[in-house]
Amino acid sequence: MTTNINRKGPFNIVLDECAGRSYILNEIATRLNLTIEKRKEPIMVNSFGNIYSKPITTKTELQFENGVKIEANLVETICDPLPPVSNKILRLWPDLNSKKFTSPIPRGPTSIDALIGIKDQYKLLYQNTKKTEPIIKLENG
Repeated sequence: MTTNINRKGPFNIVLDECAGRSYILNEIATRLNLTIEKRKEPIMVNSFGNIYSKPITTKTELQFENGVKIEANLVETICDPLPPVSNKILRLWPDLNSKKFTSPIPRGPTSIDALIGIKDQYKLLYQNTKKTEPIIKLENG
């Protein structure tokens, strides 16, 4: 998805329900002139194939368009660029033609600037809403 961070952008972010923490590229944090802090203790990230990252020693705060602030760890890379998406996908799944996407179709390869972990996704979705007000309404049918 594409969104603004700290009133600048757009940036490409991924919502990762399996990630316990959030991450942003060092390059993007520098471009946004974000305040960078040392972590009290470094963290290690275990990714696919039990590959460990270098110790992550810095963090920053991100603010999204809805005012929600989250802590993000600074990393050199999040993942390889996402592959291009052509108009062929709209022919294969015609129902997608009626949907609104945050990224255009077609699009070229896309790099990921930030990854948002599950607890921060919850904050982004619910922090500025009333507990009785649903974010998404499901319709029968």
